[in-house]
Amino acid sequence: GIPYATPPVGDLRFRPTVPISYAQNITINATNFGNTCPQTGYTLPDNEDCLYLNIWTPTLNTSAKLPVMFWIYPGGFYNGSADQYDGRDFAIRGVVYVSMNFRLGALGYLCTNRPDAAGNMGELDQRMALKWTQQYIGHFGGNGNDITLFGQSSGSISVSAHMLSNASNVYFKKAILQSGTITTSIFGSKSANTMLAKKFATFAGCNPHTNYVQCLRRKSVAEIVSAQNNAYLWNNKNTIGIQFVSYKPFGICYDSEYLPHNPIELLRRRNFRSNLKVITGHTIIEGAFLSPLLNVVIPEWGQYYPNVTVAPIDKQVAYDNLCTLFANTPYVQQLTHKYTQTFSNRYNDSQSSGLRAAVVQAFSDYAYTCPTILFGQYLVQYSNFSVNLHQYYLKYANSQSDCYNSTWCYGAKHTDDLPLVFGQPFYEPNYTDTDRYMSALVMDIWTTFAKTGTLPKVNDKRWLPYTPLPNGGGIPYATPPVGDLRFRPTVPIRYTQNKTIMTTKYRNDCPQNGNSLDKYEDCLYLNIWTPTLNTSARLPVMVMISPGGFLVSLTTTIMGQLLAIRHVVYVQMNFRLGALGYLCTDRPDAAGNMGELDQSMALKWTHRYIRHFGGNGNDITLFGESSGSISVSAHILYNASNIYFKKTILQSGSIFSNDVGSVADNTQVAKRFAQFMGCNPNKNYVQCLRGKSVAEIVSAQNNVQLWNKGNQTAIQVIAYKHPFGICYGSDYLPHSPIELLRRRNFRQDLQVLSGHLIIEGALISPDFGYVIPWWGQYDPTVATVPIDKQLTQGDILTIYANAPFANRLAQKYTQGFSDRFNDSQTQSLRAAVVQVLSDYRYSCPTVLFGQYLVQYSNFAVNLHQYYLTYANSQSYCYNSTWCYGAKHFDDVPLVFGQPFYEPNYTDTDRYMSALMMNIWTDFAKTG
Repeated sequence: GIPYATPPVGDLRFRPTVPISYAQNITINATNFGNTCPQTGYTLPDNEDCLYLNIWTPTLNTSAKLPVMFWIYPGGFYNGSADQYDGRDFAIRGVVYVSMNFRLGALGYLCTNRPDAAGNMGELDQRMALKWTQQYIGHFGGNGNDITLFGQSSGSISVSAHMLSNASNVYFKKAILQSGTITTSIFGSKSANTMLAKKFATFAGCNPHTNYVQCLRRKSVAEIVSAQNNAYLWNNKNTIGIQFVSYKPFGICYDSEYLPHNPIELLRRRNFRSNLKVITGHTIIEGAFLSPLLNVVIPEWGQYYPNVTVAPIDKQVAYDNLCTLFANTPYVQQLTHKYTQTFSNRYNDSQSSGLRAAVVQAFSDYAYTCPTILFGQYLVQYSNFSVNLHQYYLKYANSQSDCYNSTWCYGAKHTDDLPLVFGQPFYEPNYTDTDRYMSALVMDIWTTFAKTGTLPKVNDKRWLPYTPLPNGGGIPYATPPVGDLRFRPTVPIRYTQNKTIMTTKYRNDCPQNGNSLDKYEDCLYLNIWTPTLNTSARLPVMVMISPGGFLVSLTTTIMGQLLAIRHVVYVQMNFRLGALGYLCTDRPDAAGNMGELDQSMALKWTHRYIRHFGGNGNDITLFGESSGSISVSAHILYNASNIYFKKTILQSGSIFSNDVGSVADNTQVAKRFAQFMGCNPNKNYVQCLRGKSVAEIVSAQNNVQLWNKGNQTAIQVIAYKHPFGICYGSDYLPHSPIELLRRRNFRQDLQVLSGHLIIEGALISPDFGYVIPWWGQYDPTVATVPIDKQLTQGDILTIYANAPFANRLAQKYTQGFSDRFNDSQTQSLRAAVVQVLSDYRYSCPTVLFGQYLVQYSNFAVNLHQYYLTYANSQSYCYNSTWCYGAKHFDDVPLVFGQPFYEPNYTDTDRYMSALMMNIWTDFAKTG
């Protein structure tokens, strides 16, 4: 009951809050709560004197300087009181808790174009209480410069408004928004609200064409409250928002001193603190709380009560109810159609529970969920990611919730977070142990945030900063390669005018093991992560080619958001794999490299269209890992591709890796494959293969050891595991890679970053089971095995049996480690053998390609090289007894920020990941 402002009575009604002047030597009795502000059920003449605040504190030590949590209560700007919320559980967790009463309804939110009633009086009360708190909370053990503002529902809406009001946001650094923000559509301009005020004045017996504000000042509190409670008698034609708002018409208005522009415009103008730390969140089915209140709009709305088990609702009733609910919105038909279209496909007429949930969810999204999410997105986006935002989503319905054990209300409704936030399960006997656990968890999160601006781990999982990245998933970039287009070069796509493409989810990877239905052959789609959709942003673009040995793809498991928040546009694409992507023959209708041509088409698409996603089509960095890096190096040498990019990053692979062969060699592989498939290799076997199902193609390529034993490729694992890859001697690569380099068939102004890992070969050790049955002894996780020098030399000879220099290779490496290791040093012997494979397959091809680029360009190409030794904590080589560093693929989690998403990584992993992401994106931005 501490007064924080002059009582807003008499001529101060409807006026901005006036500071209080404390008389010296007068003791204030602060042992009881102050008056509740006028509202339904509280209409005593003197309770208009209601501007009081309450404090709970663990100490009165003025030097304690504890963080302060300042609460704004909910109630739709019509109801509520600070004394309903007990702050003791916050105080015992080491913070000072403050709550206050503020003017409500017409007394707090009557908004007119007159200077003596400009609106938002309740908000100005809150601001005055914030100012008081900053000035005086030190006397109660608090730090006036460390205030966290938080609220729920309309209280949360007020919090978001203060964030955009410069005279308010100087008082707090942190905010928690629970189920509501100023971006909800119930707020209007001063002009729209002036019409509302005049209707109210008329109903209250005042002439709207004279000084109706002064007339309203003379009305009693009871008359004011009665009039606003009968809004349905005078406001049933209000066109603001949804019909429900017509019956609770007073709220925040803009175009005033408090908010000079509409909320979106204030966000665009960055009218907020750029160093804000924010938590926003919502419950799973917010609208179930308001179901009883919607009876004022739809008399039969009682059938949407959470505790009503069975209700006669069919699709038509649900559709009609939505039309009625959203009747005043400018897009009622679109909105109703979208939601009914969604649940029409999911529920039949007998499934009234599902229909009820869908209708209430529509209301939830409109009134709470979407405004809460969008406000957070805009905050981060318009602050250029300087605002630190975390989001939560509460599904848990406590045991006293109306939705607890409901037949259709499937989780937490609006206000179900309040008992948990304020520790109610610890004071009332009917709550359960699970309720108490959840309450302690939520209180711990809230108070930890108030103290540190960070959030504690939940179930050992870290909270990640929210990154609201507009992204397009599943954008078609080429004509589907089906039917007669199988094995043929990529065909450009033709977009039909005025046709909307759904890009809200990722499409299937191209056919591969475990993904072999015929429908998956239509797979040429790309995904985009971008920090902005501003077409004039012209951000650098990073196009990634996924690894997978040309046989599988990891596109859907690699996410680009942590690259995009570093101010680049990230693009990745699906492309054809295996035989469907790399069957190479001497026939013109299957000349090979289809997967590469898909990638080239995606590059062309990106160059042309990426500006619509904030990117610069003339500033593309092409990068990839393993087979993706091999493809990058091939595009460097392909004139129809290399016109689209200026910078490249090659991670552990180049066209010198031994997956690449001539058309003649690959034609022999194709014929063996066709014969295994039941096609005559001496006739039109390509057309025969076009008639096979996707499942047959994938199954055959996965059983390569049954048909490819005679392949004379360089090392045996290629013959048995990856027979399909890039071929040269065709339009894509008319000559061998070394010849194309000698001919300078690449851009001379290229900027290149290339590198490899210290023990690449440890990843593919298990693949060698095809070649050497006991190859499991080279698995990084195997601690001890019986290996001697003779065995290791034999293994090298077996691996490279098909290579023309197998004996020399084996001799060189065994000679190298014979002098260093004795037979008892099996760990080092294993490492030496795997290093042979690493050098041959990854390290040497990557290093040599870079050397030749620089050499044959006469040093015009700008090349940097890296070498990664760090094995992250989830690597097979982490704590291995013999695998002494980063293996193949260990760079990928670091480059894409995986340690920031998954809880088992360490702080060192996160440091290394941030370092590599910064290197990659800085290179993309500046070269």
